[in-house]
This record gives sequence, structure tokens and C-alpha cells, in this order.
Amino acid sequence: MNGSTGLARQGHRLLQVGAGLLLFSALEGFAIPYLAAPNLALSAHKLSALQGVLFLALGRQRDDASRGRHRARERLAGDADQSLGIFVCHGSDFLLAHLLGATHRSREVKMISAGRTKEGPLLARLQRRQQRMISPLTRLVTGAILIDGVLAGASLDRTLIQLPAFRQVGPLPWAAFSRKADLGDRAFLWYPSLAMIGTGLSLAAALKGRGETSSRSSSAWLGAAAAFSAAGLLATTGAAPNMLRVRHAGDDAAVLKRSLEGFQFWQRIRGSLQGLAFVANVLSLLAIRP
Repeated sequence: MNGSTGLARQGHRLLQVGAGLLLFSALEGFAIPYLAAPNLALSAHKLSALQGVLFLALGRQRDDASRGRHRARERLAGDADQSLGIFVCHGSDFLLAHLLGATHRSREVKMISAGRTKEGPLLARLQRRQQRMISPLTRLVTGAILIDGVLAGASLDRTLIQLPAFRQVGPLPWAAFSRKADLGDRAFLWYPSLAMIGTGLSLAAALKGRGETSSRSSSAWLGAAAAFSAAGLLATTGAAPNMLRVRHAGDDAAVLKRSLEGFQFWQRIRGSLQGLAFVANVLSLLAIRP
């Protein structure tokens, strides 16, 4: 029994690590053009995705073993544990080496950025890439993308999956879940903080873009991202009262049903705006020119 519990825990951790590596791979892909060595960054992107898939497969295999499937348990014995240790150690070393190489500014890159080479067109391209990489505007937009990506993903998951499911099971389970989740201490600070930080970064990027030389398309997307982020934050003023009403509504089905319907209405608007803000920030980063 203890062996099955241990395998279940190992499988759960491996699944978490695999999902984390896939998320890292997706986010790191946006930063590839702006790193010192884009080729190494692309290698790290592919390697982290491959490791994520393998970790998910290993986690699923251990989960099968914990459920008493003896063939899977036999496959996990002996050399499998040793192979897993080797894979984790060496895979992590390779990934870390690629990331360090991608983010490290070598002496050659510094010389090129200082203008001490004679490679005309290549020098110009690398200078533009270096300037764009260290630009404060690029940093602001990248930060907005990371924050808005997390917020938009969570918001769309709630809009498309969670709330329709709660509409089917009824308002009482939704209220019980919301009191422990959205109205809990952590979530009560987590979601507003993400929304305000993302909106602040988008607004700062839009203002910074107006003062810098940039293309019309980048300025337009920066403005659109700021507008969508601000509108999404404003939509929270409609969703929040419906959620806060749940705290003291008890088991009053009529009040909880009205709260669920009102929250779902405003959440659809807010989720759409937050998703559009994320897309606009990504497009603005692609359109930025030094």
C-alpha cells in the first residue's frame, strides 16, 4: 500500500514538472528573437518541450503502476528508476547550459554592438536586435505578455470550462467552491494583483511607445493592448459584486443563482477582453522596431 502511495506521489510530481516545462517552453518561445543567442534559445525551447512530454509520459506510467497494474509496476522496477535519475540530471544540465548560452552576451556580441567589426549589413542587423533586446519598451511589453498570459489563460479556463459546468450542477456547488477559491485569502489577492500589474505594464508600454520611434503598427497594438487591459479591469467592477454576494448568501438558492448568472455574464466580457489584451501585446512585441 505504501509502495502504491509512493508511486502515486511520484507520478503526480512528474506530471506537475512536465506541465511546468511545457508552460516554460511556450513562454520562452516569445523571447527567442530578443536573446543574445537565438539559436541556443530555440534549442532550449525544443529541449524543454521534449522534456515536458517525457515527464508527462513517466508520470502517467507511475500513476498506472500506483493503481495496481502489475505490468506497469514491473516496468518501473530496477533499471527504470536509474534511467529516470540519469534522464533528470542530464536533461536538466543540457537545458540549463542552453539557457545560459542563450542569455549570455559573449565578447563577440559586445564588440559588434560597440561597432568594432567591419560586417556592414550583419552589423546593422545585430545592432538593431541588440537595441531591441535591451529596450525598456521591450521589457515592459514582455512583462505584460507574461502577466496577461497567465491571467488570460486562467480567465478563459473559467469562462469556457468551469462556469458552464457549474451551471449544470447548480449554484450551491459553485458557491461552496467560490468561498474556498475566489473568496479565499490567496485568490482574493492573486487575481486582482495580476489584473492591476498587467494593466499597469500595458499602460506604461503604450506611454513609452509614444515617446519612442516606432512603427505605426506597434503603436496601434500597444494602444489596443492598454485599452483591452483597462477595459478588462473595469469589467471586474461588474463581476466582483456578484462574487462578493456569495460570501453572506448562505444556501439561498435564488440569490446564488442570480449571482452565478451575473458573474458568468461579466466573466465572459472580462475573459474576452483579457484574451484580446494578451494577443495585442504579443502582436505589439512582434511589430516593435528600434
